[in-house]
Amino acid sequence: MQYHADYVCPVSHFNPQIINIVDLMKDKGYLLRIVPMSRSTLQKYKGNIPDKILMGEHISHVPTASLEYLLNKYSISGPYSFVFPEMVYDRNYPGQIYSRYISSNYGQPEFEPYREQLHRTLDYFDNLYSDGFDAVHISNQGARIVRQVIQVVADYHDVQSIRYSFNPLPRRRSIRSSTEMRFPKLERALDESLDEDEQRRAKKYIRSIRTNKPRFKGSPNDDKPSLRSRFGGKIQTIKTFEDNLPKAIAWEFIRPTLKSISAKLQSRWHVEQASAQSTISSENYIFYPIQYPIESRVTLRSPGFYDQKHLIKYLARNLPSTSDQLVVKDHPRHVGQLSLRSAKEISENACFVDPKMSAHDIVKNADAIVTLNNTVGHEALVWKKPVVTLGDALYSDIGLTYDVRNTNNLDSVITEAVKKGGPTQTELLRYINGLYKISDPIIWGDSSDENIENIVDSILNRTA
Repeated sequence: MQYHADYVCPVSHFNPQIINIVDLMKDKGYLLRIVPMSRSTLQKYKGNIPDKILMGEHISHVPTASLEYLLNKYSISGPYSFVFPEMVYDRNYPGQIYSRYISSNYGQPEFEPYREQLHRTLDYFDNLYSDGFDAVHISNQGARIVRQVIQVVADYHDVQSIRYSFNPLPRRRSIRSSTEMRFPKLERALDESLDEDEQRRAKKYIRSIRTNKPRFKGSPNDDKPSLRSRFGGKIQTIKTFEDNLPKAIAWEFIRPTLKSISAKLQSRWHVEQASAQSTISSENYIFYPIQYPIESRVTLRSPGFYDQKHLIKYLARNLPSTSDQLVVKDHPRHVGQLSLRSAKEISENACFVDPKMSAHDIVKNADAIVTLNNTVGHEALVWKKPVVTLGDALYSDIGLTYDVRNTNNLDSVITEAVKKGGPTQTELLRYINGLYKISDPIIWGDSSDENIENIVDSILNRTA
């Protein structure tokens, strides 16, 4: 069969949705090749899709060029920084979280295995694309080594990429062409007028955010997973790491218990609910929502702020004179993962509120919100609150936020934000409309026929 074009998609785990996408693209005359990121993932796909579609050679590839040559060719100045996200995802990088809950005593990271993986993967795809391979790179958000390598190699050889990533609008994904969060359509939208339908749609979304307290269970765009799917996820994790069953079982069944115990112990450092309510109703304060550190929003786009415990200390020293407090709330998925020492230190520098307290209520009364690139920053814009960004966010650098270029100027930027305020109603409506323009109605992980059709149409509309 003669295909119209080739595509390549890296995957980190077995996902039935991918098989459906492969089949539908084949029916339409397009070849989608799958690149499993690990040997175990490769084995899961074998037998489910044809071997010619699976690209797992990079896993055992023997490099022919030196790593130094490849790093120079692809302008990768720091290999340690490049593999840092994968080390965090594997819980192999020390910090205030992950390996141990009660203690904050961590070992040293093992860098060499990741350096070797980078070398193998980079050399393999360098040879492939240098020999004329021109498959369009398709990837969901994330910063694992394989995803990053294919991105930089495709960019170097002027091959198109499609990156799907988070969008705060319900059941949608943003679309870009690189790892950077740059959306020209979103920037242009801030200068464009809205027609009646666009205004109605934007106002409806704003009302939904302001009237419904945000609930975060898994992905903010998805419904709460069923008991069956949650249990199935645990079994899938154990199968994925079947070469190390003790670790997999500990991670999926023992860890939640330790996490729950740790969360209860940490609660002693939270301010009492009455005191927290008093603070957000009667005092001037800056709000910092802790970002979940085990995702690309931190590891790839804000790696300098990975240790948020120290960031909170710094924020506390840089409050404007008009603000009495720094209010800090843990991320819902992060609860129980701080060491007790870290929780204590945060409570010594901020009003550390119970994580069950609604961020919705805290945002409404805050003088300003300081965030890396948290979803709360987007919700704060919807409330027309001033937002100070420290990292590379979907909504930063487009004129709606106060973006910190030099952390030495953090105090003056926060003061400016409090003084000047948040976006106007016109800016807000145009921003929401821009989010629709840079996204498609798709859900990564949903295998329904309609969603698969939407994903394939989204890919082909941008490349075919």
